Amino acid sequence: MSMTRDDAQVTRTPMRVRYLGVLLVLAALVLSACGARVETDLGLENAEKGSRTMSISFNMKDNKDYVKGDINSIDSSIKKHLPSELSYEGIQTDGDKARATFKLSFTSISEYRTKVENLLKLSGSSTTPTISISDSTTGLVQGVQVSENFSSKELLGWVPESLVVDGVIESKRKSSVLGTEDKTTVKMGDRELKNSSSSTPISVKDIKDNGFGFVLADAQVQQNGSYTAKIFFVAKDIMEPDKAKAVDSYLQSATPEGGQVSKGVDEASIKNYYTVSSKASTSAGKEELGRTLTFEASNLEDMNSKLQKIFGNKNTELKQEQEVNDTSGKLMVKNHVSGQVDCSIVCSPEGTGALFKLSGSNGVYTEQGGSSNSGSSKNIVQDVDLSSTQEIKVQDARTSVSLGMDGSVEARFEYSVKNSDAALASEALKKKFSPG
Repeated sequence: MSMTRDDAQVTRTPMRVRYLGVLLVLAALVLSACGARVETDLGLENAEKGSRTMSISFNMKDNKDYVKGDINSIDSSIKKHLPSELSYEGIQTDGDKARATFKLSFTSISEYRTKVENLLKLSGSSTTPTISISDSTTGLVQGVQVSENFSSKELLGWVPESLVVDGVIESKRKSSVLGTEDKTTVKMGDRELKNSSSSTPISVKDIKDNGFGFVLADAQVQQNGSYTAKIFFVAKDIMEPDKAKAVDSYLQSATPEGGQVSKGVDEASIKNYYTVSSKASTSAGKEELGRTLTFEASNLEDMNSKLQKIFGNKNTELKQEQEVNDTSGKLMVKNHVSGQVDCSIVCSPEGTGALFKLSGSNGVYTEQGGSSNSGSSKNIVQDVDLSSTQEIKVQDARTSVSLGMDGSVEARFEYSVKNSDAALASEALKKKFSPG
C-alpha cells in the first residue's frame, strides 16, 4: 500500500493535537497547584523595636473551585483562629485579587523571639528561632545586621489548617494554600536595606568589618555555682596595626571588672574548631593572632551580665534548670543550660561565629541529644542547649513513721548529702522531696 506525503501529514496531525492537549492539561494542573504569594516587610525603629508585616496574596477567580464560600468565609476562619501574637488587618480586595495582612509587633528582641517561637510551634515547624539585630557604631562590626533562620511562610503555617478545620478548603489542598515567598523588604528607620535574597529567611548586612574569625567562650562552673571563663578571640589572619588598635580599644571598654586581656590565643585550645589562614612563626606574629580574655562570675546572673558587656548586646543570655531523679537507687541531678550567645558585633560575618563550651566537676556539658558541639558551621548567633548529669551520693538515709492521736500517719524521710552536693542542687533537691 502506497502513501503520499500529504497522507503522512494528515496522519501525524492527530498525534500533535493529542500532545498539545496533554501539555495544556499539565499546564492547568501546575497553575492550579500554585498557592498564594507570601510577602514580608520588616520595619525596625531600632535594634530592639519594630514590626513584621506579612501578607498573603491570592486570586479568588483562580481558586473558586477549591474554596467553599467566598472572601468572608476565609476572613471569618482567620479571625476565629488568629494567634494572640499577631494582629490582623483584614482582607483587602481589588476585583478578583485579594490580600490578607498580618502584623507582629515587638518592643524587644526577647519578645520578638518568644512570639516567633510560639507561631512556629503553632504552625508545626521544628525550627528553633535565632534572631540577631544590631545597629552598632561602637563594636568591631559596625553598621546594621539582621539575621533570622525562619520564613514568613513558616510563621503563617497555621492558616491552611484553620481553613481545613472550618471546611473552607479540603484537607488535600492544605499543603498548596501557601505558595512561593515573594518580595521581602527590611528597613531600619527610613533606610531600606538589601536582603541577601528576594524572600525569607532574612539576612541583611551593611557593615564595616573588623570582626574576629572565631570566638570560643570556654567556661567552668564550680561546686558553689560560681564560674570561671576564658574567651579566645581569634583573628581571621595576623592583625595589622590598625585592626589591632580597633580590637584593643573595643576590648578595653568591654572587659568586665576584674577581667584581664592578654595578647595571642592558645592555639591548642582552638585547633579543633578554627584554623587561622596564616601561620605565625614569630612571637610578635603569634601575639596578633587574637586576644584572650579571662574573668570570673559569682553566679549565672553575673555571668550573663558580663557576657552581655563583652559581646555588646542583651541578646546573649543563658538560663539554667535542674532536675533530680532517683535512678536505680541513686540520686542523679541533671543540669540543663540553654539560651544563646550573639557575637554579631565582634564576629566577622565572613568567619565561623561563636562557640560556648561549659564544663563542671563532672566533665564537659554535652549538647542535648548527645551530639558534640563544634565550630564547623557559621554561628553568629549560637543556640546553647547543653546538659550534664551528676550523681549526688547519699551518705545517710533515715525513715521514721509516727501515728497521731487522731489516727493520722506522718512519714519522715531524712537524707544526708555532702555540703558541696547540697550547694550544687539545693533547690532541685527541695523540689524533689517536697510533699505534693
